[in-house]
Amino acid sequence: MTNKEISKLFEIPLSTINDWQKQDSNRYKLYQFLHASNMKDATDITTQQKNHRLLHILNRNIDKKNAYSIKEIENAFSRCEYASGSQREQVIYSKFFKECDTEDLSSLQSLLNISVRNVKQIYLSSPLRKLRGVRNIWDKRFRVNFDDGSFTPSNNSIPTALVHILNKRTANV
Repeated sequence: MTNKEISKLFEIPLSTINDWQKQDSNRYKLYQFLHASNMKDATDITTQQKNHRLLHILNRNIDKKNAYSIKEIENAFSRCEYASGSQREQVIYSKFFKECDTEDLSSLQSLLNISVRNVKQIYLSSPLRKLRGVRNIWDKRFRVNFDDGSFTPSNNSIPTALVHILNKRTANV
């Protein structure tokens, strides 16, 4: 690889690489190794490391022949609704929302060019939103409020007999 390629791929300033290039440098052997390396191989290795966490989480406890591929994950998150996904894609959604965090969403967005809007729509339409642990993380990230439809009494819905009892109690105190 050239010095520019090394600099761009590993985000190392050119001045640092030029220092490594000197034979009396502590990093001279590293420079020789990087300079002799193939750009394609280095890119593949660095990309694998970035994808590793997300793939590891989604493919946990799945045998290799049924493991999810990057393309399959990309296709799953290109949809806009939970119900429109196949059963296999719904498992991807389930694992993602239950086991991943907001940093994984950022890596999903940057590595696979997934729209956060699509992920939000999938989340909002999924039954996973009813789970408290899932809801705590993702409602905050997507800035939405959860309405579970629970009954909250208003003053008009309290029976009058109960209101009289409560009023007597407060008057006695």
